[in-house]
Amino acid sequence: MQGPRHTLAIGDRAPNFVLPAANGKFQMFYDQVKGRPVVLVFATATPVAPFVSLTEDLRSQGIDIFCVTYDSVADNAAANYPVLVWSDQERKITGAFFSQIGQPASAPPGLLTALLLDANQRVLAMQRGPGKDIVAWAETFFSTLPAAEMPQVRPSNAPVLLMPALLTPTMCEELIGLWQTAGHDEGTVGRVAQGNEQDLVYHQAKSRLDHRVTDPQINRVLQMTLGRRIAPELEKAFHFEGFRFDRFLVVCYDAARGDRFRPHRDNTSPTTADRRFALTLNLNSADYEGGELVFPEYGPHKYKPGNGGGVIFSCSLIHEALPVTKGRRFALLNFLRALPGQMPA
Repeated sequence: MQGPRHTLAIGDRAPNFVLPAANGKFQMFYDQVKGRPVVLVFATATPVAPFVSLTEDLRSQGIDIFCVTYDSVADNAAANYPVLVWSDQERKITGAFFSQIGQPASAPPGLLTALLLDANQRVLAMQRGPGKDIVAWAETFFSTLPAAEMPQVRPSNAPVLLMPALLTPTMCEELIGLWQTAGHDEGTVGRVAQGNEQDLVYHQAKSRLDHRVTDPQINRVLQMTLGRRIAPELEKAFHFEGFRFDRFLVVCYDAARGDRFRPHRDNTSPTTADRRFALTLNLNSADYEGGELVFPEYGPHKYKPGNGGGVIFSCSLIHEALPVTKGRRFALLNFLRALPGQMPA
């Protein structure tokens, strides 16, 4: 299994930066995004004016356009662009981005480098080309995305993170193949009896088949890929920094077996008390029915991310994996445990 080739890849959140804008004031990228899709363009030796003039349709669709150039603040101010343009005369920010995406330090004359970002600044796609081609490419890409959800007035909602595209389709398929070829066992539940904690097969509470990932290389790839995507979200949403992964499990809930996991919490025993968050990552969401996660303390809503997408939630929440009613549900599971210094004395 191979993870991302570069330090900034599809599925990663674009890093923050601060540069002077055309008004001469230093402005932070994360302060300028407004929860809309973004086209972030780096212009090295190319005038950005022809590109910006072609972006009116994108902007009218609620897509924000941001540019970083090597031009001076005065030159950007004189151009009076209708979009925010930063000046990177020292070329540090542009160089850092190019290094992270595996591109040469400077683009050939006449070419722009563009990153398409979702509403949470995660990279959806990247391209290098002439300004006209970049606009056409961005318009085509955004037009093929699924329609945005209609706003809902929700009376309740569980405090969970739903994160798309944590793993690529290929990685999901490889993990399912690992379960199929490397063996699996009945899932167990922990029970404390007479002061001793035991792992027991107890189908009345939990029925599924588990493969524990023991291959060191696969574990490294999963930790590296998921860690860099999960950590910024946990810090942003819950001010939670620093964790260590538990074991990775590839699990299968089979409708033919009536598999499910009844309501439970994940941190109620002495050996699980340092679990902080749980990760459930769906590997084949389109291939089964049922099997959603529910959090009954917070209403009847059902949670089912798409392929490669995950749900991250506090291990203190009661949750249930509903019965799979058709097909087989494959998922990757893990717990994010507290670091030693984070545990109360």
